[in-house]
Formats: sequence, C-alpha cells, structure tokens
Amino acid sequence: MDSLPSKDVLENENNFCDDYEIYFLEFIKELEATKEADIKKLINTLSEKIASEVNLSDFKPSGNENYSRNYLGKHHLGWELLVMCWSKGQVTPIHGHPHICSYNFTQGEFHLEIFELDDNSEPVLKDSLEISEKTIFTDIGLKDTFANHIHRIECRSEIGYSIHVYSDDAQKGTKF
Repeated sequence: MDSLPSKDVLENENNFCDDYEIYFLEFIKELEATKEADIKKLINTLSEKIASEVNLSDFKPSGNENYSRNYLGKHHLGWELLVMCWSKGQVTPIHGHPHICSYNFTQGEFHLEIFELDDNSEPVLKDSLEISEKTIFTDIGLKDTFANHIHRIECRSEIGYSIHVYSDDAQKGTKF
C-alpha cells in the first residue's frame, strides 16, 4: 500500500490511499448536509465500511513502543481517516481529541480508560473497559479545543487494529 505524501503536502490538499478515496469523499459530501445529531451515525457507517474493506494485514506494528499511524485519508478541511496497528503492551498517553473523534476497535484486545477533567483541569478516571470484540466509540465534544474524549488505550493482544476518524489533526490533542 502506498504511503501518503509528507505532512506538508497533506496540509495543502486532499490526499488519500486510492482504495479508500471514494468512501472518504462520500463521507465529506454527506457530512456537509448532515445535522450534528446524525454525525455519529454517519461516522460509524464510514468506519464500518472501511473495516469491512481494509486488509488489516497490509499494516504492520511499528516495532517500538508506539503504535503505527497509517493515514487512509486527510481532507483539507481537517478530517482524517487512519488505521492504527498495535503490538502487545503499546499504550497511549492520557490524551484528548478534536471536536469530533471516533475509533473502531476492529481486531485484538484492548484496555480503554476514559477520563474527565476535574476543577483543576487534571484528568480523573471515569471508566475502565476491556474490549475484545468489534466496538466503536464516537464522541462529539466542544469545538475549538483538543481536550475532548480524554482517554488512554493499551493493546493487550499480540496484535491489534483500530480505525480512527477525526475532525482535525489528532496529533494536536492535549496530552496529560
């Protein structure tokens, strides 16, 4: 599978892995006509389409302590579509996301911790979940912040895959 151009190029135009371009463009077109109340359904539909079409074995773990981020699409309006490949023991820092985020655990076993901010803007554990089957989480949070849906993910299986949709560059997410 061809990798996308550098981040500098991605920020200036739409770029996609050819196999998934049509799904992502359809998503963006539908998004423009979708009421906010229906956005979760639209994102979940995109994620499920990609999960049924993508050949996960095309994506390999990074071989270090970080999971691999594989862009399937990035739109000039900020939307991103990624497949993440995980190895056992890889864990994210506690972090937040842009206004809209979705992640679909498609294969593997994961431990997910969900946090809320206290009065001092410190993350406090709200929930802890063990995920061993296909599960989608989609959140619509506050605009103009990257501290939405604060969580930490750990892969507990030898290999794991998740599909992510973000309304902006998730790398800008607040880390705690």
